[in-house]
Amino acid sequence: SNVPKSYGTRHRAAIGLSEMTDAVVVVVSEETGAISIVKGGKITRKIDAQKFSALLQEALSSTNK
Repeated sequence: SNVPKSYGTRHRAAIGLSEMTDAVVVVVSEETGAISIVKGGKITRKIDAQKFSALLQEALSSTNK
């Protein structure tokens, strides 16, 4: 994958893991505490608690189909 160099190690690992598996990966930035969700190599970054809940439910429901 072509991951921006600005992404840290755990974000890069999450993207790779989600590309190689059907996993939904939740990443918390060590530096900022910002939450990201990664699925299928696509990352949604800096999401708030309400959006996190909705995105996680959506990601998990589509994984089970």
